[in-house]
Amino acid sequence: LFTNEQGEAEGFFVDVIEDIARQEGWNIIWISGSLTESWSRLSAGEIDIMPGVTRTPDREKSYDFGNESALSVWSQVYARPDSGINTILDLEGKRIANVRGAQSGIGFLDLAKKFDVNVTMIDMDTPIAVFSAVAAGDADALVVYNTAAHEDAKTYGLAATPVMFNPVQMTFAVQKGKNADLITALDRGIAEGKRSPSSPYSQSMQKWYG
Repeated sequence: LFTNEQGEAEGFFVDVIEDIARQEGWNIIWISGSLTESWSRLSAGEIDIMPGVTRTPDREKSYDFGNESALSVWSQVYARPDSGINTILDLEGKRIANVRGAQSGIGFLDLAKKFDVNVTMIDMDTPIAVFSAVAAGDADALVVYNTAAHEDAKTYGLAATPVMFNPVQMTFAVQKGKNADLITALDRGIAEGKRSPSSPYSQSMQKWYG
């Protein structure tokens, strides 16, 4: 889910929502912002749907989530090709960049603590800033969802390390107790899309993830 060079929303979740919007007769207005800004806007009722997010016990206190998974992802550590990072233990004393507030960073820090690995987390607002920091040597490695790194790793000359963890299901969030009809429509649309290899959902999955 990103803004392209023409300033338009683009990506897998954009395709999914736009297709369901056509079926439901919705008019979609895309609001660009960082992960932190977007959660704040959802809390304030400034946006109706937050796409591409994961359900956690803490988030469930404030938001309702879709029950149909739109996308299965996991968190992964990326670094420069010559980093020598092969296990979580190789990250001792390293500087790890991550997107501020993202579950991949939170999950990584928990994993590091379990292995008694000391790291310095560098919080940034966007995936682009995170990849740029590692490419420039301002951080030793980064952690993001594997889908977020699908193209950016190539662009910035970085490589996936074997350190993968935190498999999760991506879905949608709305304000607690509100917009249940939107979640119901999204769940129904995704479930129907999964059943047909020729559906817009399946075609978008093939387009973005192969």
